[in-house]
Amino acid sequence: MDPNPLSPGDRVVVAMSGGVDSSVTAALLAEQ
Repeated sequence: MDPNPLSPGDRVVVAMSGGVDSSVTAALLAEQ
């Protein structure tokens, strides 16, 4: 189970939204 409330699709949208957001998303994914 994924403790993150975002679905994989949501992560893709966030990653596509911009440099800072994609960097944050990458950091969050790296922590998992």
